Amino acid sequence: MRRLLAAAAAVALLTAGLVGSSARRASASTTYTWTGNSPADPHAWGAEKNWEPEGVPQDGDSVNVDKGTTIVGVPTITLDSLSAGGAGPTLVGGSSTITTNTLTWSRGRIAASLVVNVAAQLSSPGPGVILDNGSTQQGAPPVTFTNNGSVVQTGPVALNAGANAGAKLVNEGTWSATVDSSITSSHCCNESTGEFVNDGILTLTGDTTVVQARFQARPGSSVLGAGTLRLFGGVPEFTGPWNLGGSASIRLTDGAKATIHGTTTIGSGCKLQQEPPSEIHGTGVLGGSGTYRWLGGVILANLTLASSLGAVIEGSGPHELSDGLHAGVLTVEDTVTQKDGTAVLMNGRIVNKGTWHVPTAAEATIEAGGCCAAPKRFQNEGTIEIDSAGRLALNFLEYSNPVNKGVIEGGGTAQLVNGIHELKDGGTVRGSGTRLEIISNAEVHAAGTLKLDHAAVLIDHAR
Repeated sequence: MRRLLAAAAAVALLTAGLVGSSARRASASTTYTWTGNSPADPHAWGAEKNWEPEGVPQDGDSVNVDKGTTIVGVPTITLDSLSAGGAGPTLVGGSSTITTNTLTWSRGRIAASLVVNVAAQLSSPGPGVILDNGSTQQGAPPVTFTNNGSVVQTGPVALNAGANAGAKLVNEGTWSATVDSSITSSHCCNESTGEFVNDGILTLTGDTTVVQARFQARPGSSVLGAGTLRLFGGVPEFTGPWNLGGSASIRLTDGAKATIHGTTTIGSGCKLQQEPPSEIHGTGVLGGSGTYRWLGGVILANLTLASSLGAVIEGSGPHELSDGLHAGVLTVEDTVTQKDGTAVLMNGRIVNKGTWHVPTAAEATIEAGGCCAAPKRFQNEGTIEIDSAGRLALNFLEYSNPVNKGVIEGGGTAQLVNGIHELKDGGTVRGSGTRLEIISNAEVHAAGTLKLDHAAVLIDHAR
């Protein structure tokens, strides 16, 4: 009896071991490589003969695809790794999502959403890689590549549009863009525009260009590194608080229409550069201790240049401050330097609470465009500093100062040319060589006493 019980126990243990072994084999990860050898359907993900070894990838497996073929029926699946490259495959998944720990993508088209949890390498010389919303018939919401880990991009990434929506990149982790990287939308400035949404950290190690896409800097995000992010056209959005750090730069170029909300902090050594014919819309603040360079383009925003931020107006322009819907006000809290030969066309309003500076021997102009329109105001609550032999002409606009505020100094010349100007009690013109000239039919309304401290006022052909 005891021998029978012992034998039964041995059989039970052996059976348990076999069952355990079978369970372990069933749960082991398998690496599948696409062959496309199914005679019945050489394009179907679900055909076992299209894979080596034969079978169909399941959750937890790894997948390699390097043939230049179209694979349809890609399911929603969670992989350990996905590699797509070689001759450039096309993976079509309808409304599917491929979640993977690691992704190596060097070539081809993916028409399904992607989620990367650990790391991705987008190394795409030549034609690059394409996230395609056009093949999925999803419309909105679009196919989306979501990074929860770390992405390294080298080369181009294209975002193709579908019905009413472009493909979207969402960075929740770290996205490192190296030399000559680009992200390009197939459409611009409408509901089909591709998007790159940065909720995490974008690190620039070279020049990276976002072409016609909607780059979004989201609250709490950062753009870091030593490279430059060129926003070429498109409709970028800066929603603060967010940070431009390291020694990184952003360029608004080629008709980019940026919208700003909240505070954009530009760190020391960093630069936000606006170039013609780009535009800035919205209501927001540029803060930090970096630099805003206005080389041209239009400010249609209520834009505040905060204290400690340096700002420079230079280049051939044109530079325009234009009133939009409840907008078109430039508020200066620190220093703006307007360089030689620059002209600001002011169809909005400037509120100077800091220092508006014209360097030595530089000649600069702020003008409202012509006669007989409602005057545009330069409100000087701080200081206009014009260095020796410099000149700032305020033409066809309204210069004004609040009571006991508004200083003109530096040894150069300020000209009130044409227009209607209001000098209130306590305004000051000071410093040896400093001149205030009222010329060319300028109309001045004086309310109180203008203080002259070793300075001169010249009234010539005025009324």
